[in-house]
Amino acid sequence: MNAKAILESVLYAEDLKSTEKFYTEVLGLEIYSKDSYHIFFKLEHSMLLIFDKEHTKQQDTLPQHGTESYGHLAFAMLESEIQKWKSHLNKLQVKIEKELRWENGAYSIYFRDPAGNSIELVTPDLWEFNYYSGSTSLIK
Repeated sequence: MNAKAILESVLYAEDLKSTEKFYTEVLGLEIYSKDSYHIFFKLEHSMLLIFDKEHTKQQDTLPQHGTESYGHLAFAMLESEIQKWKSHLNKLQVKIEKELRWENGAYSIYFRDPAGNSIELVTPDLWEFNYYSGSTSLIK
């Protein structure tokens, strides 16, 4: 038996309002649901959860999640979208921290969300995934 994919990832933020705006306006994510302490974004094959940092520390419903340092997420982009993403980030005044062309030809763009988490847009070939033209599935 083996795990097939990451179903959900969680990041933590102190200001959910600015974080919601960032993920909807900068990355174009769709809100699945939200409440006073959580935002749930639905992507094609996974969920991104943003939890209020302080509220999460006080909960004992679930096992404690790590809330004390910055997280990192990488979102897939197509090679053909690199310039469009750079223009989009620039237009929204999102500072690009680093751009990197990897040895295998993959390309990454790094920046921060309002909570300080490291966000990356990367071509899937970094990990030897291919994006089928016309398909929304990452395949290996």
